[in-house]
Amino acid sequence: MCVVAENTRKIINERGLKQKAVAEKAGYTERIFSDLLCGRRRIETDDVIRITKALNVMPNELYGFVEGGDNYDRLSSVTEKNT
Repeated sequence: MCVVAENTRKIINERGLKQKAVAEKAGYTERIFSDLLCGRRRIETDDVIRITKALNVMPNELYGFVEGGDNYDRLSSVTEKNT
């Protein structure tokens, strides 16, 4: 399963949301959204945008780069070295 799907499921569970409600808010049918989260359908860039808007999160959160986390710190240090 891709990291975006895993993190989306995690955020939904942490917030006590219903997958169906998030699907509808993102403009998906329940089936298509389930397919995205279960890996039966590939998550594309426009899917990430729709999901972030529905969950009111930044794309980095879906990719697992959260400020203060190990991944974010590594990403920041790589970016700083290249500038």
